[in-house]
Amino acid sequence: MQQSQLQAIIDHDKEPWAADMKDLLSDALTLTQIAHDQGKPAVSPEQAHQIHQRFDACCDQAIKFHEGLPPLARPTKTGKRGRPKRRTSPALEFFETPLKT
Repeated sequence: MQQSQLQAIIDHDKEPWAADMKDLLSDALTLTQIAHDQGKPAVSPEQAHQIHQRFDACCDQAIKFHEGLPPLARPTKTGKRGRPKRRTSPALEFFETPLKT
């Protein structure tokens, strides 16, 4: 997940887990940069374990949040063939007409 996607979830969707995940990723990056500056190839096993625990907690929080949401509304079917038409622009009609061979 890119930082811009995560920020959009925080700003637009107002999902509480996303801010915790953003903090976690920022902290993990800082710890990795410190380890690199000290000549170490990676963070310590203890730090890695803490990062994994925080990550799992964020994921659990996100799952619980989404499980608590109502189901998405399904579009009502119209006609005999299922989904209602979505394209209204004449410029996009070539998507709906079969190719002539």
